[in-house]
Amino acid sequence: MVFTVLISTVPFSYYVKHKHDGLPIVLNKYGYHTVTICGSIPEIWSKGKAYSNLQFEEYYYAHNISLSNIIKYNNDNIADKTMFNKLIELYEKRDRNKGFFVWLTTMQNHAEYRSIVPGGIELICPKNPDAEIYLNLLHQSDLAYKDLIEYFKKQDEHVIVLMFGDHFPHIQSFTEKLFKKPIESLSLDEKIKLHQTPFKIWSNKPMKSRDIGETSLSYLSNYLMEAAGLPKANYQKALDEIKKDIVDINGFAFKGANGQWYNVHEDNPYKEALNKYATLNYYRLFDEYK
Repeated sequence: MVFTVLISTVPFSYYVKHKHDGLPIVLNKYGYHTVTICGSIPEIWSKGKAYSNLQFEEYYYAHNISLSNIIKYNNDNIADKTMFNKLIELYEKRDRNKGFFVWLTTMQNHAEYRSIVPGGIELICPKNPDAEIYLNLLHQSDLAYKDLIEYFKKQDEHVIVLMFGDHFPHIQSFTEKLFKKPIESLSLDEKIKLHQTPFKIWSNKPMKSRDIGETSLSYLSNYLMEAAGLPKANYQKALDEIKKDIVDINGFAFKGANGQWYNVHEDNPYKEALNKYATLNYYRLFDEYK
């Protein structure tokens, strides 16, 4: 399963400057305790202010992530293994009379790629040191994720884990070697591939397995609510309607229900759905939460 994203702006810095009725406040109303764990300092991309405006109840950042054991680093960032250990520590200390929601943002695999990482993955052709480090970092993430899932498998309480990447790694030299052309000359279909990342929703309780296929980051919380058996907020219900026509969308293109990708500026048969999506986004970004 994949979804498409395009980081063409810094929404936390530019738009999340007042209180927003996003997923945290929806879950707060349902009796969940909402926590964010972030592998960077709060000043980067204005995360601290944004998470406060999104109304998380508890915050952990690179400067205040404390553990009973040693904090480890990969690629000069806090290791995914350490981040997952912090999640487990908070889970074990949680209020068992409330639901528990954690938004965890790792930084281990973020550029720049400058530290040799164990993993045994070696690129021969095309040779690229940055890509090789990135792939070995991914391997370390896989091992840490496996341990996290093995832990939650043993829990009696219903646990759901949604894992996704927010964007393709920025290794331009390697990308251009793969496509054998400059990035600016890529076709629409090729450009889309640079902004697609996999995701997975896992549950420790029986859940019907299905491949959602392509979707958008905009719709991901809807699938999470369905997996948790929680009622959707009004904006999520509106997204479900839009999703019938616009299967996948990013900052420069979208995929229609007919399976075709369109540049957002070209003529297409989904203008009404696009207008609804734009209106919903405008309302969510600029109409202050009361």
